[in-house]
Amino acid sequence: MRKWANFSLVFHHERVWRTVEEEMQMAAQNDSTGASSDLVTHWHSIGWEKCHREVRRLQARIVKATQEGRHGRVKALQWLLTHSFSGKALAVNE
Repeated sequence: MRKWANFSLVFHHERVWRTVEEEMQMAAQNDSTGASSDLVTHWHSIGWEKCHREVRRLQARIVKATQEGRHGRVKALQWLLTHSFSGKALAVNE
């Protein structure tokens, strides 16, 4: 059974990254020194507990698939973890 992507979640993440990129471009145009306060707000607005929860859940699924010998599933779950917003955000944050 194929699971389909949650498009509303995908579009939400795209909108967040798009606004961050726009703000970075505006900050570069202003030639101001230091970090933009709006970017700091976006960084602190990330739901870190939810990110930790999602990464732990994916890691647990990887362990379970490894124990069951489902190597294709392990590879797919590893790809999900490394390409997920939560995984990337925690990798940068840690």
